[in-house]
Amino acid sequence: MSADRKTGGPPGDPILPSALLDHVEQGLLVVGEVGGDRRILEANATLYRLFDLAPGTLAGEREEAFWNRVIPRCHNPLSVRADLVRLHSRPSEMRMDFLRLDDPRELILERFTSHSDASGGSGTGRIWMFRDVTRQEQLKGRLKRRAALEEMLRYLATELISAAPESGMVSDAL
Repeated sequence: MSADRKTGGPPGDPILPSALLDHVEQGLLVVGEVGGDRRILEANATLYRLFDLAPGTLAGEREEAFWNRVIPRCHNPLSVRADLVRLHSRPSEMRMDFLRLDDPRELILERFTSHSDASGGSGTGRIWMFRDVTRQEQLKGRLKRRAALEEMLRYLATELISAAPESGMVSDAL
């Protein structure tokens, strides 16, 4: 039995030990082809926490089972499902976008996915990474609203100042 080049362990050992995966801040989901199905090979504790799933419930499940639990909670479920169909039709595609969940709480996740050779050379694996960016996106939204309000106030102030000489308000105040 030869040692695995990446881990030093026996062939087939996971690339990263579960203990290490559980300390990563991003939710990680590793999918590979097993018996003709896309199966979940690895999911870390952060992923379970982000999606409010019971730990260990995804191990060995079909990837579709994960998405069937997640998609109904999405802000735009039909769009998310259609996007997954497109993505699976182009297995080598790499993508980063956002996933917005509304149930049971609002959650905005940065979602990154890339082709992986997790299937032992079949080339149909995929790695998913999810990062909670809810707070950052909420702050961006507040900053945009504030900037729009400031712009409106500048416009109104300019209009008021330009209208003041016609109404005599400026000379009356002096």
